[in-house]
Amino acid sequence: MDPLTMLTIGQGVAGYFQAENEAEWTEARYQQNRVNAAAARDLKIQGLNTRMIQESEIAAEKKLALSIEAMKKRERAKVAAGEAGVSGSSVDNLVNEYDKQKLRGFSAINANVENLEKQIQLQKQGSSAEALNRINSLPRGMKPNLLFHAVSTAASAYAVEKSLTVDKVDPYAATFLAAGSVSSIFGSGQAVYAVQDAPWGMADDE
Repeated sequence: MDPLTMLTIGQGVAGYFQAENEAEWTEARYQQNRVNAAAARDLKIQGLNTRMIQESEIAAEKKLALSIEAMKKRERAKVAAGEAGVSGSSVDNLVNEYDKQKLRGFSAINANVENLEKQIQLQKQGSSAEALNRINSLPRGMKPNLLFHAVSTAASAYAVEKSLTVDKVDPYAATFLAAGSVSSIFGSGQAVYAVQDAPWGMADDE
């Protein structure tokens, strides 16, 4: 095999292994970026969950405070009505108004919690989308096709070998052909020489 052809084959094999190493490095980089993106997303979501828990606890404390305040107002109203000797619908209406104030406070707190929950849910979705975009920002490693590289290398090697191939004459065949030509010429010369040196009488007899 010609050295240049061997070099072409060697370059093809080396190219395959280089492509394989690059694919492994690219895939490792992709996987590490994926882990980092997921970790950042989880950290953000954890922070949002913590905030939601804290806000829910604050809302519960506000509700409890409203309930205690409403209860105190009801008791004070009843005591004041009893001391004043007042009873009936006017006292009931006052007590009911305190309950209504408490319920309105509950509704406002619940609305705030629901809005915050929706906002946090959107932020979670945004964090997930951000992580996905970060993951997709890097390509994955694609392992090279062994059959493709083998066929490509073989084709390149064949082309090089074909370009360097020169039609050569077999030395033994060339010697044989040369000897045959000389013998023919030499034989023809002997025949002419024999005719020229033949006696005239012999020639006339013929």
